Amino acid sequence: MGTTRWVPIIALILLLLGSISLKSSAFHTGSIVVGRLNNGAMTLVSSSMTKTTNNDESITRDSTDDVPVPTIPVLRWIRNKRKIRSQQQRQHQRATQTPVPHAGRHFFPSHPAYRRPLLRRMFQKIRRRKRFMEGWYYRLTLKDYEIDDDDDEDNNGNDNSGNGTTTKLPALSFAFIISIEDAGIQSSDLRLACLQAIGPNDQYLVQATKDDTAFWASKQTQSLGCIFERYDDYESSNNESETITTRLDPNIWKESVRSGFQIVDDTDFDDASSSPPQRQPRWMGRINGHDGSKGGVLDGQGAQGTLEFDFSIDPYSVCGYGGYTTSRNTSAITKITVNDNSNDVATSTNRTSTRNRKRNQYAKQQKSTGGWLSSFPIFEPHWQVTMSDALATGSVIWNGTKYTFEDQPFYAEKNWGDALPSKWYWTQCNSFDNEDELSVTAGGGIRKIKPTGREEELGMIAVHYKGQFYEAVPWKGNVEWNVSTWGEWSLYGDRLEETTTYNGSGEKITTPPFAVEVRYRCDPKTNSGLVFRAPTPKTGMVPFCRDTFEADCELTLWELKQNETTKEFEKVLPPIINRATSKEGGAEIGGGPWWSDWHGKSQLKPIIKTLLNLQR
Repeated sequence: MGTTRWVPIIALILLLLGSISLKSSAFHTGSIVVGRLNNGAMTLVSSSMTKTTNNDESITRDSTDDVPVPTIPVLRWIRNKRKIRSQQQRQHQRATQTPVPHAGRHFFPSHPAYRRPLLRRMFQKIRRRKRFMEGWYYRLTLKDYEIDDDDDEDNNGNDNSGNGTTTKLPALSFAFIISIEDAGIQSSDLRLACLQAIGPNDQYLVQATKDDTAFWASKQTQSLGCIFERYDDYESSNNESETITTRLDPNIWKESVRSGFQIVDDTDFDDASSSPPQRQPRWMGRINGHDGSKGGVLDGQGAQGTLEFDFSIDPYSVCGYGGYTTSRNTSAITKITVNDNSNDVATSTNRTSTRNRKRNQYAKQQKSTGGWLSSFPIFEPHWQVTMSDALATGSVIWNGTKYTFEDQPFYAEKNWGDALPSKWYWTQCNSFDNEDELSVTAGGGIRKIKPTGREEELGMIAVHYKGQFYEAVPWKGNVEWNVSTWGEWSLYGDRLEETTTYNGSGEKITTPPFAVEVRYRCDPKTNSGLVFRAPTPKTGMVPFCRDTFEADCELTLWELKQNETTKEFEKVLPPIINRATSKEGGAEIGGGPWWSDWHGKSQLKPIIKTLLNLQR
């Protein structure tokens, strides 16, 4: 009895010393347990049964029998098993779906559904004493759509004398800008849950509430929502417990919500009670707001306006930041369609998209836009592109005019921190002429390094093209810009090293050194842009930036090769992308002052550059 009690201890000591040998058959599939003492030596044996074949006869025997087998050190065996398991996990992740970093919320909601135990609530109160905002930006570009307007004239003044006449219009964009400020900070006068929307011809609507407890958000996915107002009859006919829920079944949401929004960016959400079952990320909203260019953001401060949107994103079309987020075989495509008789979003199979991905795609590991240090409170603010490119299907009703669309370009990003930069520029386009699977996002500004309080100027350019990712960032190359006070954005970036990634099939993908130039232009005399609001550190949501969706965009990208004689990098002709153009470029300036043109070059602090380069 005493000797048996020491067996596990002796086995553990020998295991740590690496002196144990593992006996295993080539056909062994069982679990490993501590075995018996054989001739004074401890061995590891299997408690399962092992099947071997000898001379075409099937023989079953207990695997604890002594069988001559190869012997390897146990520690090395454990290390190999862990390495194989880790590789299999990474391979499975790459082959199916890869989440985008920071897609979930960073603030702690004051919504009653997130109530925590007493000690955690006390800790959250300490954290909530400091100013904090989080914002989500979504852009929908319509190049091929239909309009249904009951008025006699459409937005361009064309005569539609028949009610319900359907016609096609030039390209236009919608933007949905959501923000939450100082959630749960009772002492703050800047608490606000807000939705701003930009529509055709620079129309601008806003609706907001001081009740930040109405805002909810997921910590894992880009799912969020807020109910500004419920229908009176729904409130009176339902008990109080239903008013503290977060996301709702889409049909219940339509019945109960007079104004608000709900974004479900979780493709695993499958509610059988909905018709049809919801398996795609879905954007829903109703806004009874007012003209945001006049007055403030709260109700009753401008001309009334309405907005309703309901559209879904094809999950197989989503290109996050670094590549596609989901693998797909083009022979089996799930297609999102619109039921013309309702606002419901339906699905059908074995159909191809109007913007067809012409080949198989594999999910790639997603990246942080600001590098791995974005996971820590070092910079102010933080920025993450969550959808560089995607395809949206559904409808938007703006002040009574319904726009119906299918497989149109969609873009998403977010910010979080104390406030936006003191000065910045931003450009974006994912609807190029004669180019599918091409998107570019670029931005730069003056950000603060929180531990020191110092500021630094930096910029970036990110291009996704046919499954390849070209990222020009200041810790890997050079980024320069020349931005006018309004009307011109000239950007340059390069990366002077080869980049290696792996796709979902395990194949090695190499991106060569490259240089990229992007230019956006608009005529200040005919396109003055739209001034809209952004969170500021001391005054909250105030007019702070200017935007346009009608800038002419031109993009060129070259491969670079090093000259063996001069050691300088030179552009290889022809370019990988040769002057791709679009008239739907999004361009913005913000903060200030903007008294003169801004010519700058990324100046990253050496310690920050060194830290960011620790992760390739």
